[in-house]
Amino acid sequence: MTSKTDINQPMVLELCLSDGYGGLELYMLKTSLWYARQDQCVAVISQRGILAEKMPQANIPFLTLSIRNHLFPWFAARELARIINEKKIDIMHIHWAKDLNLAILAKRMASRPVKLVYTRQMEISRDKHDLYHNWQYRHVDLYITITQKLRDQALQFLPLPAMAIVNLYHGVATPEKVPKKDCNAWPGNNDSIRILLLGRIEMAKGQHILVDAMQRMNWKDVKVSALIAGPVMDQKYFDNLVNEVNTTGLSTRVKLIGGFVDPEPLRSCADIVVLTTYAETFGLVLIEAMRSNIAVIGTNAGGVPEIIEHGKTGLLFEPGDAEDLANKLIELCEDENYRSKLAAAGKKYADDHFDEGNHFKKLSELFSQLMY
Repeated sequence: MTSKTDINQPMVLELCLSDGYGGLELYMLKTSLWYARQDQCVAVISQRGILAEKMPQANIPFLTLSIRNHLFPWFAARELARIINEKKIDIMHIHWAKDLNLAILAKRMASRPVKLVYTRQMEISRDKHDLYHNWQYRHVDLYITITQKLRDQALQFLPLPAMAIVNLYHGVATPEKVPKKDCNAWPGNNDSIRILLLGRIEMAKGQHILVDAMQRMNWKDVKVSALIAGPVMDQKYFDNLVNEVNTTGLSTRVKLIGGFVDPEPLRSCADIVVLTTYAETFGLVLIEAMRSNIAVIGTNAGGVPEIIEHGKTGLLFEPGDAEDLANKLIELCEDENYRSKLAAAGKKYADDHFDEGNHFKKLSELFSQLMY
């Protein structure tokens, strides 16, 4: 292991006080782990939430911080400034918009110079050139977006110079080769074509669109099954999905699993991975599937078209259009050669453009450039 002192790399404080557990928190956890392995990181998180459970499991050094007022978090900022001084922090890397004022105040209170980096993972929908946001963003040294579309929004809406806004795609680790063992999680026969949809179960993620598409498909001689799995964020929505599957005769072809699942064994059995979110900012689940040599279908919205080139590395369908999704699924299910061709091309593209090691190499270069 190369330590910070060996190569004089900046010391990084990863800050995220969100108590949720979505893509934002997962990326913060992954980034903290990456820099912790190089003795370059201190993570600061909320006392509540799943990050507080995951950090010890990953052996990541972390501290917890309580905050009462996100708009003007004076006392929390004093404590964060103390941590910056004590741990000799060079880079403060934030992920959650609500942490921005806290980071700014701590930066101003700290007795040592510290650069503020903000990785933005959500779309920006309104102009922020007013006095308040001008004050906020003049303290941000580097603003990282995860798609080019998001960078374009930042250029349009934020009071930041273009050179301070950089796009850096997320990366995915080289997938482990998990043998296809027990695929009994899927309904139907073992020789069916298996469709997988992973993600938080809620209306915005659009699981009902896949259920609707499965109803619309005339399978003829094609055996197919679908598995929808993920933590339930909206119990009523989940219950309605289960009820629809049971009352429309889909229970032999569609199965729902509510809760946290290990995705690797499920992916090892999947032939097609689908993303039905109405407007996913990025879509890591697609990249994970592509790097695992699985054909993918995603919505033609958000950052997904920057991942999938339609007809070459996967297929796109119009958001919310179950008929369109059904047609795309039929296309892949009825043509195994085409499905394999898309999977191979998708894997090559994802390996070349969305590798985790390359991502962190570029992130480290950005951090170092801020220091010198």
